[in-house]
Amino acid sequence: MFTIIKKLPIKTKLVLIISFIGVSGLILEGATFVVYERFRVKQEMVQDFSLLASIIGNRSIASLEDKNHIITKENLTIFKVNRAIVAASVYDAQGDIFAQYDSGEEAIFDFPAKANLPSETISTENGYLYLNEPIMDNGVVVGNVFIRASLRELNIRGQNMVLFSALIIFVTSIIVLIIAVCLQRVILRPIEHLISNAQTITTHKDYRVRIPSGNNDEFGALARTFNCMLDTIQNYDCALQQSNQRLATFEQNAHYPPELLALESLQIGEGIQRVGGKVEDYRKQLQRFREHYANATQELKQLLLSKKDMAASEDYCNTLKGITGNIGAKSLYQCVTNIGMQLKQSQLPNAVEFEKMQTLLQAVIKDIDTLSLTETMVSSQSKNFSHNVLLKKISALLFSLENDLGQTETLLTELLIGTIGGEFETLIADITAQIDVFNIDQATILLTTLQQRLSTQS
Repeated sequence: MFTIIKKLPIKTKLVLIISFIGVSGLILEGATFVVYERFRVKQEMVQDFSLLASIIGNRSIASLEDKNHIITKENLTIFKVNRAIVAASVYDAQGDIFAQYDSGEEAIFDFPAKANLPSETISTENGYLYLNEPIMDNGVVVGNVFIRASLRELNIRGQNMVLFSALIIFVTSIIVLIIAVCLQRVILRPIEHLISNAQTITTHKDYRVRIPSGNNDEFGALARTFNCMLDTIQNYDCALQQSNQRLATFEQNAHYPPELLALESLQIGEGIQRVGGKVEDYRKQLQRFREHYANATQELKQLLLSKKDMAASEDYCNTLKGITGNIGAKSLYQCVTNIGMQLKQSQLPNAVEFEKMQTLLQAVIKDIDTLSLTETMVSSQSKNFSHNVLLKKISALLFSLENDLGQTETLLTELLIGTIGGEFETLIADITAQIDVFNIDQATILLTTLQQRLSTQS
């Protein structure tokens, strides 16, 4: 049975648990009520019979002394007021039956001799209650009053109470079942939301989904923990997508010079394609941009603030947009486009827009300056690194990967430049690609292999 219960859904288990507790409590309460009520009614019957027996005994003292059977028998007729008493008798001091009473509703009862009377004052047997009450006169027993009462009415009343209690339990159980169904919905709603959102995430790979966590109970804590897990997964997913994008860009642009691939603010693939795939023309275009548009933000501000010429500012912005698009400065291009849209609507850009434009422009200029420095280093270098120098650079890069990642970019740039056109150019490019996607373990393996190879050749 427990195996079957374990396989049931949680909502069914909750309904069963709540219903079981409620119904069990009702059954226990009903049984207690029936037992107590039967005991109470029986005690009242005994008290009533004992009172009647005392009355009969007091009224029969004189007739027992006078041997007046008729008066005693008339006294016994008082038992007619209680239909439960089916037979009664009065015994004299010698134990003989002095007078008797029969209700006539049952077969005539064969009264026992006094010696065979129950020793207990009250006893029950075969559905009847027997009461043996002594008749006292000045402390002396002068006789006994014996009563035989049927418990049929008590049993019928008990059965009615059982049926009534069962009816109450049945109706209440239905109410408890309805309440249990409602409660399980309240309890399981957060879990259902969690399951629904988890299925949505699994199906659509959308890690932006979040679960409402307004409650301060265990389900609220579970929802907050689940949301924190989703935040972590989303961050890892974004980082993975960015790494994949960088890797795809690197693979797409792998045939371009490494000093161009190191430019972070420029999409060199788009820029080179716009000039017909000629790398040297792209370099010249970058230098021209550096010469003429290094202060583009200040010039645009000056046009707007001093001359207040909206048309001229819009023309300058369109020109700048075209040039940034040609060199592949995608982020700067988007920023300039937003400013141009505001100028077209005769709106002045706010300080935040100009600050963003200046930051992006400085990043582009910095990359172009780095490119110029790299070209100077390449031109000043007449030959590739020797094996000894290459070994030192590789050892320094391995140390940097383990202890100081801040020096990695500089060492990679030197290795890329120092192996241009050499036998290790492709391998160094592969190592750079692995480091770009944070695959440090694979990069370390490749560097160690190259180090051993160089040591052997040396």
